[in-house]
Amino acid sequence: MSELHPFIRQLSLLLFLYISSSGATVIHTHTKEGCKVDKHHVKSTSLRRSNESGATVHISSFRGGGSAQESDEPLVNSSVIYYSLFDQKSFTAVFKQQIEEKAAFERKINPHNFSLSTHQFMKIPQTVIDAKRPVTIGKSSLYYFWNVSGFSPDDNMNECFHYTTMNDDASVSFCNVSTMERCAANISDLPHFAPLTFFDKDGGRLTQFSWFCRAGQVCCAFECCDRYDLTIPAIVGSLAFLAIFILVLFCCCKIAVKKRNEWKSARARANAPVRFERVNSDPRLRESQML
Repeated sequence: MSELHPFIRQLSLLLFLYISSSGATVIHTHTKEGCKVDKHHVKSTSLRRSNESGATVHISSFRGGGSAQESDEPLVNSSVIYYSLFDQKSFTAVFKQQIEEKAAFERKINPHNFSLSTHQFMKIPQTVIDAKRPVTIGKSSLYYFWNVSGFSPDDNMNECFHYTTMNDDASVSFCNVSTMERCAANISDLPHFAPLTFFDKDGGRLTQFSWFCRAGQVCCAFECCDRYDLTIPAIVGSLAFLAIFILVLFCCCKIAVKKRNEWKSARARANAPVRFERVNSDPRLRESQML
């Protein structure tokens, strides 16, 4: 811990005291098996639905940047994003060093009269060295751009765009971006970033993270997800229902035919004429007839 940058140490302490949850991007439900994510109502962060307040999406699994292994729990959250940018190596590569960092923290925390009230809390400005370059988030092949302006300039261009990430100098390429899903989420929705404000080198505000999702995937919370495909289950369910319906109908028809045949047989017996045969039970009558 002593090797960490002083700014990071103080920011970690401040976050430990200040952090509180804001707008939830995923909803957890409590079951007998424990606390699980409600995958029916995950916040949609698609740019196409940015005008829809409270838009949600039904997903089957979380996928990080799109290529990560399927997961029932989010692979990217406030903590993952924070430590992707504010570990010792990333911080010095992403943000411009400020000489007033120590003084800023001394003004924020007064040990004699400490309060978590928001009106006493001041934002800490951070300047991004090159806001046109993406940053690597976690280990799930997810790359964030600063604001939406980091995307390619033309949606219709099918050429590949090549970048080098700021925090780990990784080479990444995005091809056929016109077929990809575009996502953006507010930095203010991340609890770990509550004390911070971000600016580019020209002083412009950076308020969002944006990223790409593969074709066929959806923007969910701060990552990419597999959409819940209702088509296949619906077809299978319909075929199963139809098969059961035909089986029940066949059995009912067979029983009805059997009952009808029984009814016809009973009716035929009831309408048949009754014939009586004369029985000579007295032996003397039989003897007299013989004579």
